[in-house]
Amino acid sequence: QLLSDLFTNYYQGIVPYCSGQDKGVEVGLGIAIRSLIDVDEPTQIIDINVWVRMSWTDCHLVWNASDYDGINELVVPYDKIWVPDVTLYDNNQDGDQGLLPGLTDFRPKIKSDGSIHYNFPTVLHSLCTIDSTYFPFDTQTCPLKFGSWSYDGFHVDVKNVSASADTSSFKKNTEWELVSVEAVHHELFYSCCEAPFPDVTFYLTISRRYLSFVVNIIVPCFMIVCLALIGFLLPVEAGEKVGLEITVLLALAVYAQVVSDQLPPSSNLPYMGLFFACALLITMFSLIMAVFVINLHHRGELGYPVPKVIRCIVFNGLAKIVFFDVEEENEEEAVSTSQHSVSKQETLSSIG
Repeated sequence: QLLSDLFTNYYQGIVPYCSGQDKGVEVGLGIAIRSLIDVDEPTQIIDINVWVRMSWTDCHLVWNASDYDGINELVVPYDKIWVPDVTLYDNNQDGDQGLLPGLTDFRPKIKSDGSIHYNFPTVLHSLCTIDSTYFPFDTQTCPLKFGSWSYDGFHVDVKNVSASADTSSFKKNTEWELVSVEAVHHELFYSCCEAPFPDVTFYLTISRRYLSFVVNIIVPCFMIVCLALIGFLLPVEAGEKVGLEITVLLALAVYAQVVSDQLPPSSNLPYMGLFFACALLITMFSLIMAVFVINLHHRGELGYPVPKVIRCIVFNGLAKIVFFDVEEENEEEAVSTSQHSVSKQETLSSIG
């Protein structure tokens, strides 16, 4: 009998207006973050499992519970009543008629005073601009903007029920840490219309857990760069100076490719990319210097003198940087040569 009395002249296709009502239907919106499924950085899409909580009042669905054996609430199918067409503006997945996925699959609850509560789970696929400047020590903020797609603020006014989303049942993610989810109500005006268009935006702030990246990428790369610098101390006679530098260069290139595959294309160079660029430059410089030193070494063995330009650069420039006393070495060499000449003359005179 109650269902017959409520829905005999009820039409679920229009916004419920009643006499004396001076404004549209106010829809309270809240979400509970259940889990962070995935953050696809190259495509800049975030997947989140949430529980959507909507509440509003339908003045056409009011009854006296005492007249119906104390029944003060009903759970009805979705298509029996009017439900606001709240949608995620930056949704990346086609839902039912463009609405939130799962909106039409569950049942709202109606109370005798006309208040309606509709809670349902869904998976949001939202666009999220990824800022990779500080990767892997970065913090991302993804706005989740909800609002009515068909109605303006004079008909449906969407407002947040709390200052933040519910995170009490959040399942921890292995790569990202949930920092906060603030809820902010906006009213926007567009050039096409005079009416405002309200929305509720949840600013999802997540921080990357960087320990695994430090252990698996940063520390090995730092050690590889140190190996490139240690190559300067390797004697020429070892014959592995060039081979070592080439191996280090290839290892850095592989690590750089692994990191670049995880980042979105961006005009801003991440500091991690700058680190790899500097490391590759250092390794390349070390490789060039190793080839140069080997060339000089073998030229000396063949009796070719060191070019004057190189002698000038080494003795006048590099010697001061490494605190090498050129004059003292020259004096010792001159004394040694003089002693050798005297000894040679004494030997010749004794023979004569």
